[in-house]
Amino acid sequence: MIDLAQSVVLLIDVQEKLVRAMDSESVVSNAVRVMKACQLLRVPVIVTEQNPAGLGATVSAVAGALPAGTVVEAKTCFSALVEPRIAEALQKVGRRQVIIGGIEAHICVFQTAWALREAGYDVWIMADVCASRAVTDTETALTALRDIGCRVVGHETVLFAWLRDAAHPQFKAIQGLVKKK
Repeated sequence: MIDLAQSVVLLIDVQEKLVRAMDSESVVSNAVRVMKACQLLRVPVIVTEQNPAGLGATVSAVAGALPAGTVVEAKTCFSALVEPRIAEALQKVGRRQVIIGGIEAHICVFQTAWALREAGYDVWIMADVCASRAVTDTETALTALRDIGCRVVGHETVLFAWLRDAAHPQFKAIQGLVKKK
């Protein structure tokens, strides 16, 4: 089960030019919802940007919702774990459950999740916070990730697993985020 105290969110490459290249409006709105929940629940977040000079920064809606202290790192490798600064940020957080969303599912999300599994992390993929230019690429990547031991769920599953109980002090706030869909 997803454990709030062991979770870190890794948001991969939700950048201006990448977002425009695919049908990803719901990915952006879902990512914003997750970032706001991370603020409320104090879940650490690491954000990657693939070649930001060429692909732009993280989309403004997501960037504006990032919790204080979010680590944002540029990368050129498709697997974020290959970049020493990102691997170090993940180690510094000290949490073993990595909750992933991002673009593109079949490239950077896939390679990062694979590397994290190989490194012994418990990896959860938020399917509705992932996209590729082709829907079949997203679907194929999610199936392959499930096959290697990643757990594939929707972002609401993550949010309510973090809460565990309607008596949680942040339940109404999280419920409000979900109702704004």
